[in-house]
Amino acid sequence: MKLTDAELLPGERRVLTKGANAIVRPTEYGLQRFPFDKYMGLVGMKNREAVGGKLHLTTARLVFKAHRLNRLKGSMSIFLPSVVGAADTSRLVTRKVRIDTPSQAFEFVMWGIEEFLSALESQRAALGQDQRAELIRTIRAHPDALGGGLEASHSVDLLFRGGGQLVEVLKGAGKDRGLASSLINLADLLYEE
Repeated sequence: MKLTDAELLPGERRVLTKGANAIVRPTEYGLQRFPFDKYMGLVGMKNREAVGGKLHLTTARLVFKAHRLNRLKGSMSIFLPSVVGAADTSRLVTRKVRIDTPSQAFEFVMWGIEEFLSALESQRAALGQDQRAELIRTIRAHPDALGGGLEASHSVDLLFRGGGQLVEVLKGAGKDRGLASSLINLADLLYEE
């Protein structure tokens, strides 16, 4: 769950790390629902599952890394220039934050949301068009630094070479929802209108 130096892009720095649960729909990953799923609605988790891990804020992205005691493993990246909104969506006792990109919405359960949102906004504000262009060049030069969710380098290569042929990339991702999610987010970064 630790974000190692090898997983960072050149010039990328860690800013903040929070224990977090990524909220996912298990059926999107080909997983069966839990037998007690009918009770999950009582805590706002109907048809959803919390994947425990760490959410790392860096100077370029959010990286969620799942811990080993989950049905889902691996990591996903959300590039800061792709974030169009972030909000505290807590209700009752559940502390949640929602991160929106043009194509997806991500939810994380965590404590210290105010500190997290402040740090996230500071990092987003520091990234202008020049930094966004440099981030894209860096990702192209070092796609392996993006971690397990993007290990299918053929898909990443197709995305960069394919002129937006995202459908083909997603077909190549198969049932790996984490890879598909990271690739959609990468497309948000690359093909901003």
